Amino acid sequence: MNERTLHEAVQAFFGDELVWSSRRIGEGHIHQTWRVEVSTLHRAFVLQQVNQSVFPHPEAVMGNILEVVTWLAVRDYPMRLPVPRTLPDGHTLFRDSEGHLWRAFPWFEHDSSAAMLTGPEEAFEGAHAYGTLARTLDGLPSTRLHEVIPHFHDLSHRIAQLARAITEADERRLELARPWLDRIRPWFDLAERLARTTLPTRICHNDAKPSNLLWDAGGRVVAIIDFDTIMPNPIWCDFGDMVRSFVSPVPEDEPDLQLVGVEMEMYRALVEGFFEAVGGWITLPEIQSLTDGALAIVLEQAIRFLTDYLEADVYYAIEYETHNLVRASNQITLLEDLAARRDDLLRIVRRTAAQTLL
Repeated sequence: MNERTLHEAVQAFFGDELVWSSRRIGEGHIHQTWRVEVSTLHRAFVLQQVNQSVFPHPEAVMGNILEVVTWLAVRDYPMRLPVPRTLPDGHTLFRDSEGHLWRAFPWFEHDSSAAMLTGPEEAFEGAHAYGTLARTLDGLPSTRLHEVIPHFHDLSHRIAQLARAITEADERRLELARPWLDRIRPWFDLAERLARTTLPTRICHNDAKPSNLLWDAGGRVVAIIDFDTIMPNPIWCDFGDMVRSFVSPVPEDEPDLQLVGVEMEMYRALVEGFFEAVGGWITLPEIQSLTDGALAIVLEQAIRFLTDYLEADVYYAIEYETHNLVRASNQITLLEDLAARRDDLLRIVRRTAAQTLL
């Protein structure tokens, strides 16, 4: 990206002779993102250069987003919607002179957004927001949505990718990863266990983490953002993403593994917020799948980090050579703590679900 192509994108979406300014925001792990203040429109926007390596079919991504926001806009959905800005020809993607694709969304004013939650109140509100999104999307035919990333939450597929990475890995990296490979293998039967369960297909966010929540000063979620991976999946995928990213007191790349684990008050608040939103909407088999689903999502993420480490870090941005291995060890530690507390986690889900149904 250079200033010229950024200028091209601004002109394409907002017109000529505008007074505007921009600043780069976010970490840029997937898309490159700018906040563009368009003074002549008295509004700010999010302008993104799309990562076509991660999303090789961006038209399908934008088609999914349009389907979802159109559905939510005419229903009782309490949060703001990331409606894509259209070009004069009606399309939502602009191709610059270097071949890069761009898109734009409204900038939502908010007081905070962070990768980590600060307490049970935020865990409750965040889970309630994601649960509200899933429930409000009930009825949207899944056939209208594209599978923008095939096998995104297919645990068996992720295990196969790891197996291939092991056979092709550099010997030094493989040796460093070996203790963690040994610790993760006993959990692979989770894939078969969940595959045997017949569950309804729901429209899931598929990236239900704190950084995709925008908050006001009163501690309320004003918007859920980043609808790129909205696709049909079992409901435990979003529940598991929340558990993975809400309940540990440290980030996923914390190297001190003694700090990694489940904060039970955060978990309890998450479950209560989720069930207050979904109520009696989800089925009994879905309720029973949530705890193992959470373990599966943490396992999946650990596998993805290990795979990327063994493939010499081709997917996730890293800050040092063993960054992905540290991330994998962190997630395996969290998985083991979740498994050790599985009976307590199940009890909280069942008790909360029963209270919701009374």
